[in-house]
Amino acid sequence: MRKGIDKKVFFNILGESKNRLLSIKGGLKKIKSGDEFEAMLFQVIQEICAELKIRDVMRTGKQTFPDIIIWPYGIEAKSTISDSWISTGNSIVETTRVKDLEEIYIYFLKQGNKNQSDIRFRSYEECLSDIVVTHSPRYKIDMGLSPDDNIFKKMGTDYKTFSQSDSIKIAKDYYRGILKEGEELWWIDQQDDVGMAPIIKNFGDLEKETQEQFKAEAMVFFPEVFSNSNRKYIKAALHLLRKYQATCSSLRDLFTSGGQEIIIMRGKNVKISKILYNLYLNAKQINYILKSRDNEELSRMWGIRISKGKTTEEIWLVLLKEKSETKDMDPCEIYKEGLRA
Repeated sequence: MRKGIDKKVFFNILGESKNRLLSIKGGLKKIKSGDEFEAMLFQVIQEICAELKIRDVMRTGKQTFPDIIIWPYGIEAKSTISDSWISTGNSIVETTRVKDLEEIYIYFLKQGNKNQSDIRFRSYEECLSDIVVTHSPRYKIDMGLSPDDNIFKKMGTDYKTFSQSDSIKIAKDYYRGILKEGEELWWIDQQDDVGMAPIIKNFGDLEKETQEQFKAEAMVFFPEVFSNSNRKYIKAALHLLRKYQATCSSLRDLFTSGGQEIIIMRGKNVKISKILYNLYLNAKQINYILKSRDNEELSRMWGIRISKGKTTEEIWLVLLKEKSETKDMDPCEIYKEGLRA
């Protein structure tokens, strides 16, 4: 069995490497990249391990986490040119992590613009304060973090459990649980099976079919668009940005502009408001969305638990009636008429 060194020896190696690096002639401000710092750190650690006759030490390579191993411990090298102990860390999806390590430590160089360079090392779990997004969800490192303030304490789990589970789902569930009114997660993950375009578009530049799809989704997901609330389009606007990477200067006009329209209902011409006309025109697409989306997504969008024994269409019709403040006609009847048209 691969035994390795004990923790006290590992700590002594980290401490001695810090002393040697900080005493390098010319200082550490000359380091130009994270790779250069990692190489320098590994060289110093190799020297210390050779003096201690420790042979089980290696540098793993760019695509592997962590950067350096002194079995059974790992070292992830980080550096910043600023005077802050805060930096962006690794992806929360640790597909390239070396297995069976007992613990991983962050080894952090703060070069400092104005102040002297300094080095800190801490348990990886202890200094991960949050999850942020670049091209994928990544940890935020804070070397000055209080032990009880790491992201895992906030999520009610621990690093080992989190890293060995569906980390994306756990993170999304946590952040969705702390969203305020009008907020939404903006990153799209592997479960969505779509990519996010790097360009933000104007709604009017989207294809006509896409525009109509968005309107139907907005009426399904956010029935409050039928209310008189002055905040009724906030969630729809976030959905437009998140899913379609598009913005619209006046969402209200998409649903309500143009006055009244005439539809045939029970053999008679009936005047209805523009938003109900949009409901009528999109009824079949709305019906398709209600039947094709899974209950978990609809439950999250509506902010309710979907009870058994009722279809999603039946639940949505109740929400539609509750939210609607149109006085000229029952929106549920308009929807049903649109299905028959």
